[in-house]
Amino acid sequence: MLVRLHDWDDAAPFYTLRAIVLTEQDGGWTAEEHTTRYRALTRAELEGAATSAGLESIRWHGEDEAVVGVQQLMTARAPGS
Repeated sequence: MLVRLHDWDDAAPFYTLRAIVLTEQDGGWTAEEHTTRYRALTRAELEGAATSAGLESIRWHGEDEAVVGVQQLMTARAPGS
């Protein structure tokens, strides 16, 4: 079983992702924790980076479409593809 916790910083666009892995074995449970720190990007920042990289047809998928959890998903394509 995997539990994901997002600890957002109050004053910055950063968060720490804590992944807790629970494993059942020999009638008991073990837990391991793995952490990493991310910088959250705004839509504008991500779209700007995609445009600067030459990507086209940028599209956001959201609430009315099947995406992972409540995460927003951006798709784009390379020129000529």
